Amino acid sequence: MRKLGLLGGLLVSTLALGTEQGEPLVPLPFRNYGYFVGDRVTRCWRLAISDPVVLVPPRLPHSLNRWLVVRRADLSGGRLCLEYQVDYAPFTTETVPIPPWSVTLREDDRDRTVTLPAAELMVAPLRPIQQHEGEAFMQPETVPPSGEASPLRWLGLGLALLVGGMAGLGWHLWGGERRVRWPFCRAWLALAKLPDDEAGRLRGYLVLHRAFDAYWGGRWWGRLQEFLARHPGYQPLAAELEEFVTASKGLFFARVAAEPWPLTRLRRLARRLAWEELRRGGLVD
Repeated sequence: MRKLGLLGGLLVSTLALGTEQGEPLVPLPFRNYGYFVGDRVTRCWRLAISDPVVLVPPRLPHSLNRWLVVRRADLSGGRLCLEYQVDYAPFTTETVPIPPWSVTLREDDRDRTVTLPAAELMVAPLRPIQQHEGEAFMQPETVPPSGEASPLRWLGLGLALLVGGMAGLGWHLWGGERRVRWPFCRAWLALAKLPDDEAGRLRGYLVLHRAFDAYWGGRWWGRLQEFLARHPGYQPLAAELEEFVTASKGLFFARVAAEPWPLTRLRRLARRLAWEELRRGGLVD
């Protein structure tokens, strides 16, 4: 009878293991001012399992999305806990998704997969929450002192004026009542005015990011693939844009070891984006 009882218990636990997706034990803690980059959050579930079941160690750390990284997984006494770490600082307070995640549990030689349900988490920026756009807190643009321009620079300026005039004429002829903007062209011209020093390079990154914000209709940061899906005409520049995003992360967040771009390379990328913008007829609202 004792053997039959043990077999029955194992059968019930095995069936439960194959069907249960985890019952929350500790609710996800929330603070109304949010978590910050680097904070760690623990979620736990009580699973319908028997004592001989062990957790197959997953490969950690595991990046769930651009917001969260799974740092630790632990199973003890029928209680499964995951520890997440916030890996990204938003520009404003945001509610971000915690996607479902599957773990493998082993009983003797049999493996079962348990999927932990999705949830949400509030994260906060590293600066006081503001109601204005970032441009309201920037210093006004400064015009560098004029100097002798080389013939090539005069030629480039003349070509830029010619292209700008043709674009303006095209808008008057075919634009109708539509509002056409030229964020990348404006960024290209603004980058040409910046001094070749550290302050000018940092300002160049911000100018180029604001141009992407105009296309996105808000903060585009970290959404390169979605940007290319909305504007496939810029797909040929995908590799260089990916390098630009990586260099930006290294400059602003020090999250990756990336060599910052010099101002000349930022100008070259802005020029390629501006020519593609002119070819596409600008950003039409």
